Amino acid sequence: MVFHGLDEEQARKVWQPFLDWVAQSPHDYAMQSPPIIVTIPARNWWDANYMNAHHPGVFVSDPRPGAHPSDVWWAGDGDQAGQFLHAYQSQWLPASLLNGDSQESLADALFASSRRWKIELHFNKGLAGAPVEAINAA
Repeated sequence: MVFHGLDEEQARKVWQPFLDWVAQSPHDYAMQSPPIIVTIPARNWWDANYMNAHHPGVFVSDPRPGAHPSDVWWAGDGDQAGQFLHAYQSQWLPASLLNGDSQESLADALFASSRRWKIELHFNKGLAGAPVEAINAA
């Protein structure tokens, strides 16, 4: 989740009710790894020197001979490096799954989706500059 105007403690508090809810249902839900919530100044988002100093391991350096030290990608994105997607579109979650009363429905929808495809939630994607049809559909 990319956020603005929150410090790390405030961001953790935003997610805590959801994390508590998941923890209260260990027979139904589990996380593969604990969530990582950190603050990173936006100007350093792709700064390899900064990230390697403050968050080692989040970047993978280009291993090819002659690659510049700033030629990096996010460690979890290796399957996307060098990938070309034509006509890619993402799916927006309906607002009805995002209100406080729909946690179980959201979890069920994510689980059902994960049985068919690898899923990812990107909270840093916005509608700024999107076509009117995309905004209306969201």
